[in-house]
Amino acid sequence: MTRKPIMMFRATELPAGVFRAEMARYLRKLEMIGDRFLITRSGQVVAGLVSPWDVQALEEIDQRDREERERRLRERSNHLTWLEEAREKARRGEDVEWRPRF
Repeated sequence: MTRKPIMMFRATELPAGVFRAEMARYLRKLEMIGDRFLITRSGQVVAGLVSPWDVQALEEIDQRDREERERRLRERSNHLTWLEEAREKARRGEDVEWRPRF
């Protein structure tokens, strides 16, 4: 049994043949009102067509995700550095402060 992906946004399904025949109309619709279309072939979604505003929003989300991943990697790196320093102090018999420095 093949499951269709769940689409969490409003989009009109549009057969590829219809889109191909009336491409100018659908592009104008995107330009004017920013609609969204899911292009289908044999009932399966093969592409999505979105407005430039949606593309800009996706780019902003992607940038925020990238920045968040980098921030988490830096935090993890700082924690590992602290952990290595604490282990070294413990090996030397020194007191270790058990609060990581972030």
